[in-house]
Amino acid sequence: MTGIQIYNTCWLSVWLLCLCGAIWGVIAGNWAHWLFVAASLYFAYLLFIDDEDGESLKQLLTRKIKAYKEAK
Repeated sequence: MTGIQIYNTCWLSVWLLCLCGAIWGVIAGNWAHWLFVAASLYFAYLLFIDDEDGESLKQLLTRKIKAYKEAK
C-alpha cells in the first residue's frame, strides 16, 4: 500500500466510528446526531469517490478485484 492508501484507510476508520456514533445517537433520541450522519456521508464521498489526492478507495478496490480475477 502506498502512503495515500494508508491515509485513506485511516480516514475510513474515522468515518466508521463517526457513523456508528451517529446511528447510536439518533437511536437514543438525540436528534443533534444527524449532524454526524451528514459528516459521515461527506467522509464517504471523500474516501470512495474523490480522487483529488491520488487513488480513491473505489479505484483501489476496483483495481484489486480486477487483479484478483485475472490471477485466477
